[in-house]
Amino acid sequence: MNTRDRLIDVMLAADLERHEVAELLQVERELVDGWMLPMESGRRADVPEMAVELLELKIALRKGRVVTTLQYADVEAAIDWLRRVFGMELKLRVDGDDGRPEHAQLLHGHEVVMLGPYADTQYGRLLRKPGDLGGCETQAPYLVVPDADVIWQRVRDAGGEIVIDIVDQSYGGRGFTCRDPQGHLWNVGTYDPFAA
Repeated sequence: MNTRDRLIDVMLAADLERHEVAELLQVERELVDGWMLPMESGRRADVPEMAVELLELKIALRKGRVVTTLQYADVEAAIDWLRRVFGMELKLRVDGDDGRPEHAQLLHGHEVVMLGPYADTQYGRLLRKPGDLGGCETQAPYLVVPDADVIWQRVRDAGGEIVIDIVDQSYGGRGFTCRDPQGHLWNVGTYDPFAA
C-alpha cells in the first residue's frame, strides 16, 4: 500500500477531514489537498512516510494517556539515576524555594514519568515509601526498551537491585524487574503491548 492510500485509511478510520489533518500535522491545507489529487492530474504531491506516521501518533495521543507518577525522598538523585540508567530525558524540572526539585517530568520515548518528593500534603498522605511497606509496592511501571540486556547491565552497574533476573517471556520479549536505589520497582523489557 502506498503512503497516499495509508493516509486515506488513517483519515477514514479516525473520521478526519482534510483541514483536521492539516491542523494535526501543522501544515498548510493546500499541501494536504495536493496529497489527495488523483495520479492522473499530474500535480499530486507525494505523501511523506513520516507525515502518515506522525498523524497516526497524534491520533493515538488524542485518545488519552496514562502517566506514571512516583514520589521519591531524593528527587534529584532519582532524576540522575533514571537518566543514566534508563536513558530518560529531562523534560521539565520545577524547583522549590530550597532549590530542590518539587516536580520533574522525564521522557522515555513519547511517554512521561512524573516525579515529586514525599510531602505532608493531602495526596502525599495517601502514599508510602517502599521501605515503609517492607519493600512492597502496589504497582510498578513497565519500561519498553529495545535491548533489555543492556539496561539490565546498567542497573547492576549503577547500584540498582535486580529482583527478578532477566528472562525470555512466554508471551514474547525479554525482561527483568529491578529496584532503583530508593526502592521503587521497575519492570523492564522488550515486549511492546502496542506492537503485539
